[in-house]
Amino acid sequence: QTMTSITIIFPIPSSKLAQNGRSHWRQKAKLTKHTRLSACYLALSALKMMNAEPPRWEKASCKVAAYFPTMNFPDPLNLLERCKTLIDGIQDAGIIRDDSGLWPERPTIAKDKDNPRIEITITKEA
Repeated sequence: QTMTSITIIFPIPSSKLAQNGRSHWRQKAKLTKHTRLSACYLALSALKMMNAEPPRWEKASCKVAAYFPTMNFPDPLNLLERCKTLIDGIQDAGIIRDDSGLWPERPTIAKDKDNPRIEITITKEA
């Protein structure tokens, strides 16, 4: 049985990662590097829990489900922008070969006061 989909759970990325995030470029670069590395480790951990090797898919779709602790949600495009670093980490883990072959679906946004998180599901496409 070959894996065709994987869901990875991440902490909510900092709003400073958005293009309109107000932070110094050096601080943003450091945050981006740390977030991308953490995302790679979480993706590798998800693969390990599935007992799977990195599939390096050429084409895949990407579904982002965001759960925030309050009803103060970002707009969908800003959310996807904040998740870009997570996608780069998923690429670094080898789930996708290159994020240019990854197509985002419309994100879903909801409230979960007790367990805020981002769930990204990558699904292989033919």
